[in-house]
Amino acid sequence: MLKAAGTITCSVPPVGDMLAPMTGFFFRFGTPGPSALGFVRHIAIAALVMMLGGCGSGEDSPPPVVPDPLTYAVQDDGPFAAGYRTIETTYSSLAGAGERTITVNLWYPTQDTDGEPPRYELFLLDPDVFADASLAPPAYGGTYPVWVHSHGHKGFGGNSSEVWRHLATHGWVVVAPDHKDNTLAGAVDPLPTKHYFERPLDIRAALDALEDLPESDPLAGKVDTGGVVMSGHSFGCYTTWASGGAAYDMNAVRAACEAGEFPAKMCTEAEVAAFETDLSDSRVQAILPMAGRPRDMFFGQDGYDAVPVPILFLTGGDDDVGAAGLFDQVSGIDMTWVEIAGGCHQLFGLGNCEGISDELGFPIVNAYALAFGRRHLLGDEDGVVAAIVDGSHEVSDLVSFKKK
Repeated sequence: MLKAAGTITCSVPPVGDMLAPMTGFFFRFGTPGPSALGFVRHIAIAALVMMLGGCGSGEDSPPPVVPDPLTYAVQDDGPFAAGYRTIETTYSSLAGAGERTITVNLWYPTQDTDGEPPRYELFLLDPDVFADASLAPPAYGGTYPVWVHSHGHKGFGGNSSEVWRHLATHGWVVVAPDHKDNTLAGAVDPLPTKHYFERPLDIRAALDALEDLPESDPLAGKVDTGGVVMSGHSFGCYTTWASGGAAYDMNAVRAACEAGEFPAKMCTEAEVAAFETDLSDSRVQAILPMAGRPRDMFFGQDGYDAVPVPILFLTGGDDDVGAAGLFDQVSGIDMTWVEIAGGCHQLFGLGNCEGISDELGFPIVNAYALAFGRRHLLGDEDGVVAAIVDGSHEVSDLVSFKKK
């Protein structure tokens, strides 16, 4: 029993009683890992603070305490849980392709302590995320920072959900469109040539959709899309470079079309012209290509050098994607290359690598991604965060760090 201001009292249950129902949820889906237990601890503390704050008359009770995610280490989960939902958006494509409707996946912070887990692409159950959860208050000056992602070949928005969950616990909103015609459940074979310019258009449309949410949407007017971080996995690296400002080598594009090097074996004149339009997005302020290198038929030898924003290139030591060649090739840009020993192609996606466990590998990826975002988008001047980004602080002895 706690007493406040002489006459008003309130009862606060033991912390153990508050933890019990929360841990019960996680154990229903298997033994909880450090991230789940960490979240339970944060929620218990937050619940206690809110209960203590409510030990007043009711009329003068202070607003709920919103914790500061910048006080949390980048390798640890933040003070929130992660919610998930989807929206749809339709936009006009290029080259006479008509209207294109895509599903946009959203992860966001929540203070819910239970809920139903979502299924990505109707099969991948995520027990560490709550579907259609309520939205936590923004922790960064009234708005949510935004991270946008492009999935790989025959992937889906939830393909890298471990990273999106981690970012959401730190107060970020993550937006990942499903690239229609190239998802696991909806792949078109051969892939049409238009898909290569529709991928960056999907990113643009997803961000536009966030900006144009109806007033009834909890996120309406609260997402800061003026500047975003963008990542891409595998084939999504191509999208990331394109949206980040890489210059198309039109001679190479035309040569590839004439040689039938696109899966569809042909290109119309309108499709070739579409690559000459500006497919970049000025809202993208930093990029993280992960486990992939675009084919030179798009950006040639010098097109990468046109990217004006910081770049963090993440790769796995057991996944030869030509990373060394690309790093040596580029010049005059702010590019960091981090390679994780034992990492396979799915270290940045579904995990289950032979050379490194998820328990060891995922926190390394999460730490570099979040530190990069906090430093370059949020202007975080924390010494450890800055040191991770410039390479003077080693997150793990499994990391090889190179910077230009």
